[in-house]
Amino acid sequence: YMKFSKSNYMNGLRFPALPISGTADLTLTFDWACSNGDNVTLLVSLEGAGTIEGICEFAPVAGLADSYEWQPQTVTIKGADATTRVKIAPKDFQNAKVTGAKQRFFLDNIILK
Repeated sequence: YMKFSKSNYMNGLRFPALPISGTADLTLTFDWACSNGDNVTLLVSLEGAGTIEGICEFAPVAGLADSYEWQPQTVTIKGADATTRVKIAPKDFQNAKVTGAKQRFFLDNIILK
């Protein structure tokens, strides 16, 4: 798994351009976790062509027995092409330094097909 962000600093994951000829519909699956003490909502977004169908924001499930329990997610991407880049980051991530924010999270089992 990979850890992202730390107190007062946020970051995320940006995929390289996709090796697609023409256009394609894709499915992104991943597991994520965070501490119940961190106020993080993940946002899956796109640069370039394509649209996300359905839910693309994920908040921690309330009441988990373990605050770092893995939460599986699935995102459907329509009309992706060679210009499409997928990003996974905190929803309010705009620059690296954010005072007073704890938005640490973990990603694992990332599959884009």
